[in-house]
Amino acid sequence: MDEDVARRLKQIALELSHILYDGDTLTSEQSSYIEVARESLEASCHCK
Repeated sequence: MDEDVARRLKQIALELSHILYDGDTLTSEQSSYIEVARESLEASCHCK
């Protein structure tokens, strides 16, 4: 995976984790976004 993409995914994950820890209720769109980001991060880790 391209390093810029991996870096961006990590930034997205950080932003989403702040939403979670603020205790806000996630919409289904946010939940699926988190799932996609998590899967992408896992895939990028396995590629290295």
